[in-house]
Amino acid sequence: THVEQPPSYAQITSPLSGDNFLPGSSIPITAQAYDPDSDLHHVQFFVQDTNGSQSLSGTSSNAPFSVTWTNAALGVYTLYAIAYDTTGLSATSPPVSLSISVPLVPQPQLFIAPATNNLAVGWSTSLSSNILQSTTSLTPPVIWTPVTAAPFQDDADAAWVYFFSPTEPRRFFRLSK
Repeated sequence: THVEQPPSYAQITSPLSGDNFLPGSSIPITAQAYDPDSDLHHVQFFVQDTNGSQSLSGTSSNAPFSVTWTNAALGVYTLYAIAYDTTGLSATSPPVSLSISVPLVPQPQLFIAPATNNLAVGWSTSLSSNILQSTTSLTPPVIWTPVTAAPFQDDADAAWVYFFSPTEPRRFFRLSK
């Protein structure tokens, strides 16, 4: 007599552990599964949060097995898949951990340093869309005006640099979009 074997394995192939997605993303989840009896019926995909609350994200009946997790909320999650054969025997995939978060964007920083007979204001070239502005007073209402002199691009330090004379009146600087 034939003894029914459960599926040998289920494995989530995408996303990978450690992946990060933005809130509200639609995340495709894909898995592989194998049943030695060749009677694999379907794969269910689950999402579990850090509180242990889990939900069925979807079911797929055809290889490649995949579903889309929609409207992912902020948090850390564990994904797993369960492959079922036609008799109800199953195999559970190893867990895949991922996070849903907003990536940190570094705030622009200005650096002021002495230069030969000048002072230099510099900022990262990665902030090329920002505009250097200055004002002579921080008393409200503050009126910021763009610095019209072209900055020097220092490729060695990956920085934009604007030089000004230390004899100019007191000035305050900021980067603005």
